[in-house]
Amino acid sequence: MNQTKISLLMAGLLTAGMLVPSASIAANNDSATVTATILTAIAVAKATDMNFGYILPNTTGTVTLATDGARTASGPTLIAGITPTAAKFNVTGDGTATFSIDYTGSSATLSDGATHTMAIDFITEAISGAAGVATGKTATGTDATTGTLSGGAAVIYAGGQLSVDAAQTPGVYTGTFVVTVAYN
Repeated sequence: MNQTKISLLMAGLLTAGMLVPSASIAANNDSATVTATILTAIAVAKATDMNFGYILPNTTGTVTLATDGARTASGPTLIAGITPTAAKFNVTGDGTATFSIDYTGSSATLSDGATHTMAIDFITEAISGAAGVATGKTATGTDATTGTLSGGAAVIYAGGQLSVDAAQTPGVYTGTFVVTVAYN
């Protein structure tokens, strides 16, 4: 090939290269901010145990312990001597977050440690804030399944309705009430 043809070929290639946009001219970009928020771990701690107090089983019926600790009976006689108390659980976590409440593992019956039992249906409510006061809820079957923190705190109260037989064997009957909380 002669020198002129090579020069023309080179000039043509250079011109063609100038007409094709370079990668730096055709590219464009942007960015996004990446954020992660670490929450305070949610926790639940028992503050008060549940206690139905003294009960005289003279008639088959129920004893209801409200979420504020008040108790009533339909059938059995309530005897003074032990102050009845609803269970109280303090929940702590992050700000005003919502949380789920689960009672899996709670007793469906109370037992005297032998063969004698009494059925129990728990009654619960969740109140926002560390100073939340129980309303005295007595309805069964409407347990609190969610709650909302206020200032990083909430309170769960639990009472229950105990089924007492007229011939209930005397003794101390116990069971467990389990509360599990998790952020929604």
